[in-house]
Amino acid sequence: AYSSAKSVFSVVRDLVPFVQRPRAVDIEIDLERKYGRVHPDFFKGTLEQALVHSQEMNRLILLYFHSADHQDTHHFCKEILFTSDFQEFVNTHFLFYLVNVDSTEGFAINQRARVSTYPTLILAHAGSSTQMRPVTVFSGFVSLHQLIQDLLVSQENASNYFAQVEHEQIVLEEDRMLRVNQERDFLEALEADRERLDPEYALRRQQELRQAAEARQLEEEAERQRAEELARRQEEERLAELERQRAEEEQRNREKQEKAKMQLPDEPEEGAASVINIAFKLPSGSRIKRRFLDSSPVALLFTYIDASQSELPAESYELISSFPRATLDDPEKTLQDYGLTKNALLLVQQI
Repeated sequence: AYSSAKSVFSVVRDLVPFVQRPRAVDIEIDLERKYGRVHPDFFKGTLEQALVHSQEMNRLILLYFHSADHQDTHHFCKEILFTSDFQEFVNTHFLFYLVNVDSTEGFAINQRARVSTYPTLILAHAGSSTQMRPVTVFSGFVSLHQLIQDLLVSQENASNYFAQVEHEQIVLEEDRMLRVNQERDFLEALEADRERLDPEYALRRQQELRQAAEARQLEEEAERQRAEELARRQEEERLAELERQRAEEEQRNREKQEKAKMQLPDEPEEGAASVINIAFKLPSGSRIKRRFLDSSPVALLFTYIDASQSELPAESYELISSFPRATLDDPEKTLQDYGLTKNALLLVQQI
């Protein structure tokens, strides 16, 4: 059951004090094949990167916790998440981040957020690149209209709250700087009076200042060397991480390919009345061919491409028929529904 929007300003706490590894795009591709490509823009990258981008855009971040096995997930995706109204509203007001609780990274975020009911949306303010503060939590299913209204109210409340906090912080910082400047002016005046009345003290003071300047130069040189060494180690770690990610991506592609091969049915016999010969033109320009029944769903075409030993797009892709010109974006429709004839050419286009 849906629980009404619940303010958590009184229990604000740090939610994400960790760095997440990049997410796989498999869940996004699977969702798009099932529900279509009309949805809020999924942020591509880690949660840490999303928080930084949220700060740069000066927007709240909206996290959607997705559990594929929960009974309300299908209804939420079909009636709310994958609708044009929700897409336009979220893209206009928030940065949208998908948390797949069935993944390793998503499970870790889910544990931190203590989410136990699905679907759950958390509207949050990015305090820094590794911390965020929840504004409102939405749990369970509610109508699209009601959810949009609740999000608008929460956004307005959050804007007022954080504007007040920011104003208070500015006032405190101004008071602090005023006290610092007053103390500095007093000490400088006191030092000037002492040097004027005691020449020997003035000489010793000049020597101390020269020695301090030399010490600072030595420390700055040492700090520069430490910074160069740190930059070198970070670059080595970055390259190693890129290599690890590349290896993981290759492994995911292999696993995805094997899974698709197991799901792919036998190829229909040539010459039957209901058989369509389809050629796929891949992004590299190469082509692959296969026979399909005209009653086959569009989803089977994607399965074939995933299972193919030929080039596989690294990210999500779409299928476009040359004649009649159309994007095959409904995975449940059949080839016959899209008007594909005996021989068809489909363009595999990365998006």
